[in-house]
Amino acid sequence: MINEKWVKLRQLGKQKYAMLYGSLFWGSICGTSSIVPLILLNKVNSIVLVFIHYLVWMIGGYFFGCYNWEKQEKLVKSEFL
Repeated sequence: MINEKWVKLRQLGKQKYAMLYGSLFWGSICGTSSIVPLILLNKVNSIVLVFIHYLVWMIGGYFFGCYNWEKQEKLVKSEFL
C-alpha cells in the first residue's frame, strides 16, 4: 500500500521537496544546533562565518532531501513489483 502522505508530498516535485524538507527543514535544524554551541563558547568571532556555516548546511540539506526523495521513490517502485 502506497503511503498517502508520500502521494501528497510527491506532488511538490523533487526540487521543491529537496528545498523545503532538505534545505529549510533539515539544513536549518542541523545548522542551528551545530552553530549555537560554537557561539555560546565564543569560538565564532565573525558573522560571516555563521553565514558560511548555514550555507554549507543548507547545501548539504538539499542533497539530503534529494537522497530522501530517491529513497522514497525506490520504496514506492518496489511496492508495485
